[in-house]
Amino acid sequence: MRLSRPRQTDSAPLMLGPGRLALATPFDGLAPATGTLAILAALRSRGWRVQHYGTRACLDDPERVRLATGLPGRHLDPWLMPPDLLRTVFGRSIGPADLAVVEGAMGAPVSLVKAPFGTPGDLAPVAQALRLPAVALLPAQTIDPAHLPGLDPRIEAVILDGLDPGERFDALREGFETWSHRPLLGAVPAMPAAREALADPNEAEEALDALARGFLQTAQLGRLRSLAARAPALGPVSDVEETCRRPFRVAYARDDAFTRYFPDTLETLEAVGAELVEFSPLHDETLPAHCDLLIFGCGYTERHAEALGANLSLILALREYVRQGRRVYAEGGGMAYLGREIVVGGRSFPVAGVFPFVAETLLDRPRPEPVSRRLRRPTWLGPAGTLVRGYQAGRWRLTPAPGLDGPPGPSGPLTSLGDMFFHHHAIGGLVHLQLAALPHVVSAFIHPRVPTPINRRS
Repeated sequence: MRLSRPRQTDSAPLMLGPGRLALATPFDGLAPATGTLAILAALRSRGWRVQHYGTRACLDDPERVRLATGLPGRHLDPWLMPPDLLRTVFGRSIGPADLAVVEGAMGAPVSLVKAPFGTPGDLAPVAQALRLPAVALLPAQTIDPAHLPGLDPRIEAVILDGLDPGERFDALREGFETWSHRPLLGAVPAMPAAREALADPNEAEEALDALARGFLQTAQLGRLRSLAARAPALGPVSDVEETCRRPFRVAYARDDAFTRYFPDTLETLEAVGAELVEFSPLHDETLPAHCDLLIFGCGYTERHAEALGANLSLILALREYVRQGRRVYAEGGGMAYLGREIVVGGRSFPVAGVFPFVAETLLDRPRPEPVSRRLRRPTWLGPAGTLVRGYQAGRWRLTPAPGLDGPPGPSGPLTSLGDMFFHHHAIGGLVHLQLAALPHVVSAFIHPRVPTPINRRS
């Protein structure tokens, strides 16, 4: 994406080394906020490489952040990660970025379970663990001299979101800074037409460009750069302790049907020495050779159910892989693909036939929610009682469909609620796991805790 470079109010060269900021947004808003996207796009247009982090590790649409920054969005979720792990994941994922922006809400008025999907997570634990200077993104309508908002004492600066074109920003900034003793670093203009156009993929780039240019008219980038650079050094961080004891190859499904993976999940596997290779259940006729583990992530399998079911060569290769007692891990749409059938709008499409259920996509989809699950039986993922935490997607309804047309082997639910299944050494679930937050599960991926016998047909 090319963003134009309008005149800004002060000169701000590239940052030397990664700075970092916490960006506090309202709990009743969405994450990423439109104002956040405008700020990220504006910084990118000035040559800054910005890495955005959310504070709820839900597999939401990553394209909004990628459109603004050119980089995939990442997550630092304090519900999943204790402070040491937050620092480890951050240190591993910041890469070549000049600036890290962690977006969330400072102080939670409602529990995470009750928070609507798409709203920001709790920023305070991440800001404390990473020692982040905090900037608040406040609705411009709240900056009323007669009703000035109370600011959290942890907030060091403010950016306004939704400034009306008739407002005189210089006068507003002078009054705000006099009252609050905090810098006002700029304002994202209201521009309702551009905000509405962000929802249209054909117009989103132009709309984001307009919002970014509007922000740069008032942005104090030099002050923003100085605040981000003030973040103290974190010092050395620990990494995943265990590494592969032998060559370990992981093949993961990636095509138009399987698109949604946490970047940190794949990088965590690479960090412990796994070799990653992509394959396409839509187009490939065979599985990659010499693989120790297959992963089927989430995506849009319901849109491609007929084509997935028509690729019989790949399905037969997959069934043989499972029959040999080799390991598979699937989530969400990937789990649905491994079932007997996918039902979309009343139409049924046969698919891989590994798990004994029919998966129906729901029109009225419950929002993903944070859940903890304990495994009911020992598997290669861990012994009975192993605790995993993640976000349960509400896109699928599973109906048991027993039968012997798939590969042989024991099968059944892995959790008391039936949202995780196993068949032989294939494991699938409607709970999305971020492996960066589950080092014991990563260890299970590379060092299975149970034998993997070959179950041969007579």
